[in-house]
Amino acid sequence: MRCFKLTVAGLILVCGYAWITSTIAAEKLRDPTEPLGHIKVSKQTQVLKLQGIFSNSGKSKALINGINVYEGEQFLGNLMLRIEKNRVVYLRNGETLTLSLWRSIRK
Repeated sequence: MRCFKLTVAGLILVCGYAWITSTIAAEKLRDPTEPLGHIKVSKQTQVLKLQGIFSNSGKSKALINGINVYEGEQFLGNLMLRIEKNRVVYLRNGETLTLSLWRSIRK
């Protein structure tokens, strides 16, 4: 009889542990390296920052958010239409938009 009581107690303990761990795993854990109050932005709504425009042999590329992008490429859900001397024209959700270089960067 004593063995049966220990087995039932052990079973209750294991079931309780399984329930607690599944409850904790179901909660969304916060990344400890992110600042408090940080809001993640999806790729579709990410702000585009034009950092530079480079031209070599007639082929231009733009540095946007630290990544080289060429005309006709898709970048973060946007289609890069034209890369001009001081700006990039792109298409987002059917709307034509423009990124311009800061005046201090323009040559």
